[in-house]
Amino acid sequence: MNYGTIPNVVSADGNSSGPNKKSTCTYIAEFLESRAMQWIILILVTADVLALMVITIIKLFHPDDTSLIGLLSNLIFVINTGFLVEMLLRFIVFGPTYFYNGKYGPLHGLDVLIILATFGFELLFEDKDKEVVELLLLLRFWRIIKIWNVEKIDHNELPERPAFHVIFVMDRGGSMGASDITPQNNSRNYNYLRTSHNNRLGAAYDAVCSFMETRLHTYQQSVGSPLIAKQDMVSLVIFDDKVDVAFENKSLDVNLLFDKMLEYKATKGRSDYIVAINKVDELVTKHFDAKRLNVVIFLSDGEVELPTLNNLDSVCKRNAERGSSLYLYTVHIGPDTGHYTLEMMSDVAKTYNPPDHLSSQVTMVMDEVMLKNLLIRMAIVLQDQKAVMPEKRWWIVQVTRKLCGASS
Repeated sequence: MNYGTIPNVVSADGNSSGPNKKSTCTYIAEFLESRAMQWIILILVTADVLALMVITIIKLFHPDDTSLIGLLSNLIFVINTGFLVEMLLRFIVFGPTYFYNGKYGPLHGLDVLIILATFGFELLFEDKDKEVVELLLLLRFWRIIKIWNVEKIDHNELPERPAFHVIFVMDRGGSMGASDITPQNNSRNYNYLRTSHNNRLGAAYDAVCSFMETRLHTYQQSVGSPLIAKQDMVSLVIFDDKVDVAFENKSLDVNLLFDKMLEYKATKGRSDYIVAINKVDELVTKHFDAKRLNVVIFLSDGEVELPTLNNLDSVCKRNAERGSSLYLYTVHIGPDTGHYTLEMMSDVAKTYNPPDHLSSQVTMVMDEVMLKNLLIRMAIVLQDQKAVMPEKRWWIVQVTRKLCGASS
């Protein structure tokens, strides 16, 4: 439980401000999917191709120079053995689904077949004729073409900073009408909120507006234009025992969205987290975009008990399998009671979040100042995030979850 702060935030340089222990297996997974590994493969494939070409030339013009041919043949054998070890590591770390599942799964599968075929040709055709040499060269060039195309796609699809679909999920059940926490009287929205929303719900509305304003303002300062932030989309889910969507997948227009919020007041109904979670799942599925990270900010006074969190687990798992983890920030508004459900919800979502990135968590706020400052800080934190490729994000998550499952 955190009190009005966001700990363990990943900074712009990718380093975490809090402890972040990772297993050896996770480090191996990250290295195998890194740009450095791609460069190593390109260098080795290039050396392999050059060695094979030199052997061919020597056999044509200096067939008696067996010592150099033997040296280059050994080099080729070592390189191909290294590629086999690489594929074995990928199989151990990521599992067999790595070679057929996901956006690049079939490419990875074809890649391992090419490596096995190349290694087999090396063993079977020791004295290579022209046709076999041409085939070996073609097979080696496949890895260069594959890495180049994947890197080109990744570069074109990946912005310097990611856009977000931020889904605010706001409880308006009976206890959210309490007046112990109200909109700040120095807020520009105070006069609109004090008549009919002078309560916890109104304070949450005020904080959400500050989040959107900060999100726009930080980008205006950093890049001279709010256009990047306007790639963000926002939705607002309002619930008690029923659920409504105040706005759905809208661009950041603070005034327009604030007017929509004012239409929804606190009720005397009970709060049902299940209907809210199901609606989040529906919105994420309906507006799924692999280029956007899904961030859910769930605000409630937390006085709800859930018989099970299986539906939330299913939602998080389904999105992780699509390569777009759901990041759930739960915010408990009010006294330090009844926050355990929100804490368990964030823990469930966190198990599906990749390391070294945003992380689902729960925060407790006891007054309107802490609430507004928290959401302002969240908006700034989102600006600091670097984009992570959905495909790489997915495979790193699989390693993390596999290790967590093994240790439990």
